[in-house]
Amino acid sequence: MRTFRTRLIIIVSLHGIFLTASAQLPIITAPTSTVLSIAFSPDGSRLAQLSSDGRLVVFEGESVVFDALKEQTTTLLRARIDWSPDGKLLAAGIGPDVHVWETGTWNETAWYVAGGSEALVYFESGHHVPEGIVSLAWNDDSSLLLARSVSSRTTVWAGLTQALTFDQTAGNNPVAVHWLVGESNFTDGEGYISSSDSGSRTHPVPDLLAAGCLGGTGIDFSASQGSLAVATLNGCIIVVDATTGMQERHFRLLPQGLPVADVALRDLAWSPDGSEIAAISETGSLYIVSANSGDYYVINLPKSAVLSAVDWSSDGTLAYVGLDADGTSLLATVGNDELSELIGSAATLSSATVVVRGN
Repeated sequence: MRTFRTRLIIIVSLHGIFLTASAQLPIITAPTSTVLSIAFSPDGSRLAQLSSDGRLVVFEGESVVFDALKEQTTTLLRARIDWSPDGKLLAAGIGPDVHVWETGTWNETAWYVAGGSEALVYFESGHHVPEGIVSLAWNDDSSLLLARSVSSRTTVWAGLTQALTFDQTAGNNPVAVHWLVGESNFTDGEGYISSSDSGSRTHPVPDLLAAGCLGGTGIDFSASQGSLAVATLNGCIIVVDATTGMQERHFRLLPQGLPVADVALRDLAWSPDGSEIAAISETGSLYIVSANSGDYYVINLPKSAVLSAVDWSSDGTLAYVGLDADGTSLLATVGNDELSELIGSAATLSSATVVVRGN
């Protein structure tokens, strides 16, 4: 593991590196050292990262303050972490399980199963994916934890009773979900789902369905905007009202040089003031998107490594993680001034280009 501060992050397409051999059907996994999820603590002082081998590491500056390994029988493809809003708890979805640690002592205070009973989940495209957690979200008072798994199981866990208050498996569509304001409903970007009446979907969004912006891979909440942003497999960023669950607007992103191709977005994060959204794609690009207009910068970097997750801290630091060209795990951070310089001075960077596009 290398930790450094830089303005330049190397990115490559995720296509082709996740296929491992199987005597029956292919199993799609990630390389052992791939970081699948990162999250800054609410005060921005700590950064947690979760890797495909089930290892959770928490940094404070360049020091490791916590390191735990939950061994897995198969390298994971999806895993998520989330800090409670008060910063006192850290939850990690590792394989089918969710683990909760108290961040003052780093004692593991809870563990429960949020995935299905099978270690591998079959998809109609003809492959298996290891069971894992695709999204994880605490509610406002840190009492409830919402999770969705690769097997499309959705659970709500109550810390007070140490029990599930909602548990439903529906379909074969493991898209990310997040709480709406009020915490009795949650959304996957296609409308809202009630957690109090067996998970019935209400208020689907016709405009969203017509635009084809489906297959949410990541979801993030902006308190300053009162909105959620959803990234999709076909290049959309959907902005959703966090109170009603209704779509406010959506943007379609295009890769440089491929104006008609879809962009498979992997992760996204709001800026602290809610004015911008950072998103990463399988085409090896970082997008900085205006949350209001949809205008964006796309930063294309050499395809010699892979970028797998992104987060934006409360102090304006943007973090990226992935693997560098030789397969070594990397972590890099970019401050406000550094990000502005990267965008504004692209011509001075021999290995990066910046294109300004609007929708």
